[in-house]
Amino acid sequence: AAAEAAAAAAAAAPQSRPELVRRLFEVCDRDGDQRLNCREFRRFADAIGFEGEDQQWEVEYAALFDGRSERPEAGISFQIFSELVDDMSESGCYCTDEELSTLYAKFSR
Repeated sequence: AAAEAAAAAAAAAPQSRPELVRRLFEVCDRDGDQRLNCREFRRFADAIGFEGEDQQWEVEYAALFDGRSERPEAGISFQIFSELVDDMSESGCYCTDEELSTLYAKFSR
C-alpha cells in the first residue's frame, strides 16, 4: 500500500519547471485570490531561509516590489512569483527544480 501511495504521489507531482512553479504558487495561495499576501509569501520565504522577525519581513516583502508597477498591498502575482523563483540575483528567490518540488510536497500536505 505504501508503494502504491508513493507511486500515486509521484504521478501527481508536477513535472516541468513551469508546472512546478504554478503548483507551488497555488498551494501558497491559501485564500485562492491569485495573489500571495505578506503572510502567504512569508511561509515560502521562511522555507527558503528567511530568518528575520515580523518587522524585518515586512520591509523585505515591500522590497520585492521595488521597480515594479504593482504594490505590496495587492500581493504577489503569479508573474512576480515566477520571476522571483527564476531570479539568481540578490533580490531574487531562486529555487532549483528539486527545491521547488520539495517545497510543493511540503506545502501540499
